[in-house]
Amino acid sequence: DPTPIPYPKEAFVQGWQGKVVIAAEILIDGSVGLYQVMQTSGYEILDETAIQAIKSWKFHPAVDRDGQPFRECIQIPVTFQLQNE
Repeated sequence: DPTPIPYPKEAFVQGWQGKVVIAAEILIDGSVGLYQVMQTSGYEILDETAIQAIKSWKFHPAVDRDGQPFRECIQIPVTFQLQNE
């Protein structure tokens, strides 16, 4: 279970919202290897916040039919959306 991504204070105050899509290589130990922003939110602070969070996450590695783990590339969407009260 990934830890929640905190909304950056500056983005919250400015009312910035957006969706970031990050392609991430998941290594056989479940850590993140290479990564790339595939779709930007339009705000560098939101993109960087998503990247830093995803890099800290630990994943369950993909396994083949024999149960052997292998590297895999996945796309992770992260949406920053302010809640209306």
